Amino acid sequence: MLSAVLSMMVLAEAAPVSPDASEVRVSTELLRQARAFQNGDLDWSTVRRGRLPGDRVKVHVELADRLQSTAFLARYPELSNDTEIQVSLGSELQLGISFSDLHWLSELEEIQRIRYPVYARSKEVLSEGVDFLAADSLGELHKRTGRGVKVAIVDIGFAGYEELLGVELPNTTDVSALKGNWESDSHGTAVAEIVHDVAPEAELAFYNFETELEFRQLMLEFSEG
Repeated sequence: MLSAVLSMMVLAEAAPVSPDASEVRVSTELLRQARAFQNGDLDWSTVRRGRLPGDRVKVHVELADRLQSTAFLARYPELSNDTEIQVSLGSELQLGISFSDLHWLSELEEIQRIRYPVYARSKEVLSEGVDFLAADSLGELHKRTGRGVKVAIVDIGFAGYEELLGVELPNTTDVSALKGNWESDSHGTAVAEIVHDVAPEAELAFYNFETELEFRQLMLEFSEG
């Protein structure tokens, strides 16, 4: 009888502990790195696209029951004190938040999922746009200069564009919308050179993004004028 009781006790002690609801809401990768941060052994090179100022990271928040992000933020106005609200779109949010604040955020029952954003990646761009597009062989196309047209270049980075102003890019290029980590990649700069080759009198405007929500927000803003 004693051996049976002891066996039951051992089995009970060995039973796995179920994660609480707040941990289930956090993606495995994000939760693992948050624990490493708390233990003081986080390797920041493993964090997607590095860190934001103040040891914060970007996270993508999905709200439950299609709750609108505006309504969620109205319920928790204090959220703006501890996090950076970067994008509010539909039932999704993008926040800049410290790993140390992740736990209390995940305890909010309106939240369904917290994960890293999906980041955009650039592909190789072929330069010399006129040749690539065979513009000179298309008869009248080479006569179309782009005058009176404004072209928005939406990309993840525009590194090195300053050196090309007045040479490969127009001096009047509008860069007022560039923000954040726009110098992380030169893909957008290369695309802008191609556009300028094909339509040298067109006005150019640069817009950068990193994540899916940032891109969708830009598209919404364009559609609304």
